[in-house]
Amino acid sequence: MLSIRRASNEDLKLILYFIDGAADRLKTKGADQWAKPWPNEAERDARVMRGPAGREDMDR
Repeated sequence: MLSIRRASNEDLKLILYFIDGAADRLKTKGADQWAKPWPNEAERDARVMRGPAGREDMDR
């Protein structure tokens, strides 16, 4: 059975994997979106982590 849950801090590695995969796919289509981490990997990771950490009020 498929289960859906809100992302957590422990999911960072998987989320980044999906972002990198999407960037690779876009590159094959001639797009450069997400071609480089913005502006560096540490800041990209921090930005991605603000999503799971700051969404507790979105349960509605």
